[in-house]
Amino acid sequence: MSMDGSPIGVLCLFSLSFSIEAAIAGGMQRVPRQMVKLRAQGVGRRCLRVGVGIRCSLLTMNRPAVRDAALLLFRLVLGLIFIAHGVDKMFMDGMDETVGQFSALGIPQPQIAGYAAAIGEMVGGAFLVIGLLTTFAAAALAVDMVGALYFVHWGNGLFAGDGGIEYPLVLCMSLIMIVIFGSGRASLDRALSNVDA
Repeated sequence: MSMDGSPIGVLCLFSLSFSIEAAIAGGMQRVPRQMVKLRAQGVGRRCLRVGVGIRCSLLTMNRPAVRDAALLLFRLVLGLIFIAHGVDKMFMDGMDETVGQFSALGIPQPQIAGYAAAIGEMVGGAFLVIGLLTTFAAAALAVDMVGALYFVHWGNGLFAGDGGIEYPLVLCMSLIMIVIFGSGRASLDRALSNVDA
């Protein structure tokens, strides 16, 4: 039975790739001399190479260098987004406008909250970019996003176009991923920990 373009075929492709990854992690170095060819969404993909060992392109994502590069890119994008929002609050709209918006939204202590949000987003975003105190900065910004979810977006549904929770929720979950996985090796946190060691 052909698996081309079917959900079962796609599921089989990913199941096989994860099974191969688990086998390699467990010490399997070779497979029988045959080529396994899977098709997903109608596109043929050679997944296993025979003979000396196996190297599947799906497995290259598990390399530390790739993981660290992905974390770096993730931090850079998130950090720049938060810096932009902090600069917008502080300098583009101005703090009078920002505090007025916070007050209209019913945020407690709008002046303190406005300055805390603007400065926190600029500083926290910069810390994400350079990878300094990364998990602390990500956790603080996640709390900021929880506040935005509750006070600004909660009653507006899901979609960002309607002012809903979609965008701050994605940012919050992204920050939680950084709290969980850390900054990676391409960061000041790692460089400073190496110096201390």
